[in-house]
Amino acid sequence: MRDLVGKAVLITGAASGIGRAAALAFARQGSDPIFLNDIDEAGLADVAREVELLGRTAVALPADVSDAAAVLPRLPRARHSISERRHTKGFFSVRKHLEA
Repeated sequence: MRDLVGKAVLITGAASGIGRAAALAFARQGSDPIFLNDIDEAGLADVAREVELLGRTAVALPADVSDAAAVLPRLPRARHSISERRHTKGFFSVRKHLEA
């Protein structure tokens, strides 16, 4: 597995199932921060706490990922890049630099 220490990750569908498992796996591998997205705000808060118990920074982004206008404003402006983006209905890697 490649080195994930300090790599920022965005995971959609993170409140349960495969998304939750992915969030915790990335946290265990050292990804930080981990941006978590789902429409289930309570489940998202639970997963964020689990990620933080593993010593990582969790940023909850409650929104419907199918609505870009709802998600994009919630992405915090940051100087680091999102190194990985994971969707629960498939996955792919992207490198996207967010403006500070």
